[in-house]
Amino acid sequence: MRSVRRLIVVTALVVGSLTVAAPANATPASSTAMISATSTFRSGNAAEVLADPAPPAPVVNVSPSSDGMPGAALIEKLLAWLSQLALWGSLASILAGATVYGLAQNSANYNGAYRGKQLAVAGAIGAALAGLAPTAITMLFRAAGG
Repeated sequence: MRSVRRLIVVTALVVGSLTVAAPANATPASSTAMISATSTFRSGNAAEVLADPAPPAPVVNVSPSSDGMPGAALIEKLLAWLSQLALWGSLASILAGATVYGLAQNSANYNGAYRGKQLAVAGAIGAALAGLAPTAITMLFRAAGG
């Protein structure tokens, strides 16, 4: 476990140092320019000191669309089928959990009754997640600025 933690820390340090490092083709600021800018500022003529503005960051525009994508209709159909399978699985889990709960409760098997309740609740949560998934994905995408 310690070695995994150490590996994660070392990886984070390496990645962090790579993001801070300058690109290979970058030229370092000359020390004479820094000295002349400092001396100009000290002489009181601050109007001559002009900072070199950093170039603006490139803007990436992404608007997801399935227009013209080959197989888009098939993928949408597969996702609809997957959602239907999730609902059927949730229904089966609720029914099996209710059955296990009822039989175990009547036979004084409290561990089995707990497992039955667990199955029924898991099925209800699965059905809720299957219904909320498209809405949640859309909401999170829009909240992130999409």
